[in-house]
Amino acid sequence: MITIVLTIMAALGFFAWGIAVLSAIRIVSLAPKGERVRTYGKIGWWQFAEIRESLGPAVEPHIRAYQRAFIVFLTLVILAMIAGTLLGATAQN
Repeated sequence: MITIVLTIMAALGFFAWGIAVLSAIRIVSLAPKGERVRTYGKIGWWQFAEIRESLGPAVEPHIRAYQRAFIVFLTLVILAMIAGTLLGATAQN
């Protein structure tokens, strides 16, 4: 049973990761050519206020999608770690 749960969580995690990557690519594609690497760095450091200032309101839906997907991904990773720990604890008994 726990293996099924872990498989579903892994699939959802990969899906969320994919959404985060696509959102980051969309954010960077809105930046001018000379600012793309800098914008990508700002995404990594969650400096979204600076990105909004430089790219305008058109970037807002992509930022929200990135943030949500990233949080879902991290939550699923933590839950998978907990489930894996529980699976290991029950296997030893």
